Amino acid sequence: MQFKLFKKHSGMSLVEILLALTIFAIASGAIFTLHFMNGNAIDNTLKQEQAYNYALEGLEIVKNIKQENFYTLTNGTYGLSLAGDTYSLVTDFSETVDLYSRTITIDDVYRDDANKIDLNGSNLDSITKKITSTVSWVSQFGRSNSVVLQEYFSDWSGTIWLQTTQTQFNNGTSTDTIIVESDLTIPDNGAIELIEIPNQDVVYFDTVDVLERAQDVAVKDGNYLYAAVAKANQGFCSIDFTNPANPTVDDCLDIDGQGIALVIDDGYAYVLVQNQHKGLAVINISNPSNLQLVKTLDIDEAGINLTIQNNHLFIAGSEDDDALIIVNVSNPNSPFVVSSKSATGDGLAVIVDGNYAYLTTDNSKLIVYNISNLNSPSQITELALDADANGISQMGNYLYLATANNSKAVEVVSIADPANPFVVTSLAAVAGANDADILNGILYVSIDNNAAGLNVYSLNDPINPSLITTIDIQGKGQGLDADEGYVFIATDTQHQGIAMVATIALEVASVGSFVSTVHDTGLGSPNLQSLSWIGNTPSGTAIQFQLRTADSSENIETATFVGPDGTTATFYTATPSTITLDPNRSGEQFVQWQVQMTSDGNSSPALEEVTIKYE
Repeated sequence: MQFKLFKKHSGMSLVEILLALTIFAIASGAIFTLHFMNGNAIDNTLKQEQAYNYALEGLEIVKNIKQENFYTLTNGTYGLSLAGDTYSLVTDFSETVDLYSRTITIDDVYRDDANKIDLNGSNLDSITKKITSTVSWVSQFGRSNSVVLQEYFSDWSGTIWLQTTQTQFNNGTSTDTIIVESDLTIPDNGAIELIEIPNQDVVYFDTVDVLERAQDVAVKDGNYLYAAVAKANQGFCSIDFTNPANPTVDDCLDIDGQGIALVIDDGYAYVLVQNQHKGLAVINISNPSNLQLVKTLDIDEAGINLTIQNNHLFIAGSEDDDALIIVNVSNPNSPFVVSSKSATGDGLAVIVDGNYAYLTTDNSKLIVYNISNLNSPSQITELALDADANGISQMGNYLYLATANNSKAVEVVSIADPANPFVVTSLAAVAGANDADILNGILYVSIDNNAAGLNVYSLNDPINPSLITTIDIQGKGQGLDADEGYVFIATDTQHQGIAMVATIALEVASVGSFVSTVHDTGLGSPNLQSLSWIGNTPSGTAIQFQLRTADSSENIETATFVGPDGTTATFYTATPSTITLDPNRSGEQFVQWQVQMTSDGNSSPALEEVTIKYE
């Protein structure tokens, strides 16, 4: 028997050995990488948690600052600086904690009309701020990281003195400022603005010969003027004033009688005619050089004055049985009378505003009609005037009546409540007035006087018009129409039937001020915390404040207005602002503010709301 001392086995090749070593290396590397990445992830998580805590601490610190005085939270980016045991917000300061950098950002908060916070909202929430606390750091591999936390802080403590309505502002004292309606949708909501002042004198310019005296005028497209002329066979004329230095009559038209009054609408002129059976003439003016009489209409009576709204003419009739006549002109080729309404006197002038028509009569009345149903208008009230009103113009909630009484040639009537109109004020002139028109806050009134045929008034204060100037237009003023650049006045002068006068140009006052009423806090020594305001400051304008306080309503009259450094040399310009008081004040119970407004002459700032907070 043969014994074998060794058993034969096949050996590992070199390739197999190298492959085994490679697999071992990869496996070992994976184990190391897994261990490293796990450790790095844990480290990042710890850093993120630490950053979160620092960001949260930032919000808590700002919350403590807010509780001390909310109005120190002004918009900007800050670092937190620790002095002793007190933190403060510091601009241009980089706060570093270990490897972390922390910043605090403060922003205004706006709300929508539903009072919800909205980045694009238009309503500033003056007692809320958005606080953003950002903590950032760089990892050991150079990667930037950050944690951002946000919170909204509001101030619900203390008492506020708020002024925002016209009634509240009207009790203050204005110098070259005016109280206006700031939002017509909110009753009595007011604003303070700079007044507008004329920057040039009114200059008499030229006259136009229409062969007879003119009785009324109207402008179309800024280049053509149309006149109702007191000439039996040429009662209507077109005048080209493309070149104002040389206005020329382009065409005249026979309308079967003298023209009395007219209105222009959408390529047609509607002219009242002194003709019992052809009282309304419809004229196509698409070609001013070739006027075309389209239609005449019997309106039973001779009309005196007219206006147009929504394809309907409203005519002041010359008889009390048809004092108000409504004509449908939706088809100018086929006008028809819709309805008429009687009055206690003959109609003189009419104006329409929405669902209401305002008619003046020759027995010195202003009659208000509800015209929501044009087929059956109804009288809702009437107002006794001091004289017959020959013309009417309107601005906002006020009518401006041109009356025949020289001592009250202009009467201002409030129609804020159409059912209860009332006379606000009246103005005298050298003679009675015949017509009125308003352009850019200026009231132009034609006067029945040969040497003073036009009065010009500023309506900066709508209830107290102020006379700017009186113009000699070489005749008595009749109907008029104000257009950009010129006022055209019909005159009673033959061969000078129309006067052209340059309109007033206005500019905003360069500076003005307003002093509020005095407010009694009811506290002996209140802590006056903040002044805030809401307004609009277009480019070139500014709003700035000062305050004064005293221990009595008598002493505050002689107290000193001061700004944020407690002196007369500075003004509060930021909102909100922390209040600083005059070091020489007699007390704090009574408080008053004043605002100074400036302008570049083109636009005015507007102050809508002022709030002083105290506790």
